[in-house]
Amino acid sequence: MRLPLLLSTVVVLLTRIGTRPSSFVHAAAPTQGNYDGLYRPQIHFSPPQNFMNDPNGLFRDGNGTYHLYYQYNPTGLVAGNQHWGHATSSDLYHWVNQPIAISPPNNDSQVFSGSAVVDVNNTSGFFPDQNDGVVAIYTLNTPTAQVQEIAYSVDGGFTFTRYPGNPVIDSNSTQFRDPKVICSP
Repeated sequence: MRLPLLLSTVVVLLTRIGTRPSSFVHAAAPTQGNYDGLYRPQIHFSPPQNFMNDPNGLFRDGNGTYHLYYQYNPTGLVAGNQHWGHATSSDLYHWVNQPIAISPPNNDSQVFSGSAVVDVNNTSGFFPDQNDGVVAIYTLNTPTAQVQEIAYSVDGGFTFTRYPGNPVIDSNSTQFRDPKVICSP
């Protein structure tokens, strides 16, 4: 019977995952990961360590680089402490981990799903002298509400500044999330 072999494989896998160190991720440096592990996906993107969830704000910049943002808990193997992780690729197959793109403003909130666009025509007004600014809209989850916020990037999507007028859509609901935005030519 193959069940004991399967169970022992699962136990070994869980043991390896469970003993992986969890550490604070400094937003200014990408987290290093070991992508040579036996059970590590090699075709689909996976974060360097810990929990990953929804993809967010996928776009291709003017230089041909693809940007992938994703819900990411840099300190644990389960949901919680959600940030926007970031990776880039020139071919959608080989990925380079980037520093965390958007962090929550405090320990009681999480950055949930959203989307991002390149604001080529500066319709937001955040980028008066450039055509590669990026605007992200996302849900900020708090203990009392889910509100929609905006952050913008003047360096092509690598670092973001929270808009001082947040939330841009206020809510008294704890189930109001995942905004989508597109840029119409």
